[in-house]
Amino acid sequence: IANLQRIIDTVDISADNVTLTETLEQAQVAIDSNI
Repeated sequence: IANLQRIIDTVDISADNVTLTETLEQAQVAIDSNI
């Protein structure tokens, strides 16, 4: 059960990283558009 929780935590972190990456990409596009 501990291993299952660890897997769930890892998936959550991965999902957060994807969201963060998308946010950074959108921010970069916004910055590029303003130049």
